[in-house]
Amino acid sequence: MSRLLVLLAATGCAVPAGPEAKVWTPREFFAKRAADPQPDFGGWKPNELIVTEGTPIPFSTDTQGSGEGLTVFPGVSDRAAIGFVITDLWRDSPEPWVQPVWVPATLDMPPVRRTGRPNIFPMGLDSTFYSPWWVAQMVQVSDAQVEALRDARSVLLHRVTPPGPLVLCPVIEPASVTIASVSANDAPRHPLTRRALERPDKATALVDGDPVTYLDFGMGRAPFEGQRLVESDLFVFVRGGKALPVAAIWPSNAFANGFLRRVEVELPEGAAFFVPSNRQDLRTKLGALAPDVDASLDRFPEYGLRAVRNAACFSTPAPFPQGCEWLDAQDVIRRVVPVERFKRTTVQLTAAVLRELPP
Repeated sequence: MSRLLVLLAATGCAVPAGPEAKVWTPREFFAKRAADPQPDFGGWKPNELIVTEGTPIPFSTDTQGSGEGLTVFPGVSDRAAIGFVITDLWRDSPEPWVQPVWVPATLDMPPVRRTGRPNIFPMGLDSTFYSPWWVAQMVQVSDAQVEALRDARSVLLHRVTPPGPLVLCPVIEPASVTIASVSANDAPRHPLTRRALERPDKATALVDGDPVTYLDFGMGRAPFEGQRLVESDLFVFVRGGKALPVAAIWPSNAFANGFLRRVEVELPEGAAFFVPSNRQDLRTKLGALAPDVDASLDRFPEYGLRAVRNAACFSTPAPFPQGCEWLDAQDVIRRVVPVERFKRTTVQLTAAVLRELPP
């Protein structure tokens, strides 16, 4: 049950009928990847969100190597190309809570993290209260006590430090899930620019004494207030209500705004998308919305799948990309697109921007 249902049940209040809340994690992405027909996960298909060994990686010309990989989606923030992965989705659901993650530490003051000891999560994927967002707390134990530190009950027997920074650590299932790439030895790559991206560390934690695997995306991934996450908007272009396979428009400082609400924006009349001439695979999916461009513009792959108000700038003598009126920032889109063409959905998601690795 949701937090609201739990509260009302405890007070004996009746709960009015409403939409059924949905929560999706990589476990659901993987389980439904081969379903026919494909279910809709908050506006994305499971085979768009996760790819399995030997299958094409969406937006890319690559094929997934061993195991399963979360798709690197193209996005734009602060007018720069970014690559991001979606780790968790909610629809018609109460806002996910920030939960504690407990870190075994020494009795020293200040406490020192005990190396080689797994962190402890209070809950896993089967809990209604699960979310991938955690605040770290040190659990101070002696050498003799550390072996018994395996679950929430054992944590409560010891001194726990005040909450620390917010970390993004989604539990993944199956444990083979990582970021889509051609091999475990090759870094994930932005599907348009081909720049190498940082792969998050994979680690093991304990839930009720049992091991679970998670991806560690690190600190500072979203603003929060106590146990409440502060959401930002993610703009997704649609045509006739159907999502288009193009770059998503993120808020400014995307790295630090990873808890998002899906906002669907109906593409303005006359707008089109830039697709380099050497990416016919992308142009085919967009049809007339991706007009032909001169091969000389292929040197600008970072502008791929961005919208412009008028595609004439793809062929006129005006300098590219400066001569185009790009719809690649949320403030510009709000100014250009009438308010009635925006749809704030009930879908919230956790997404992580992947940092570029040095050349």
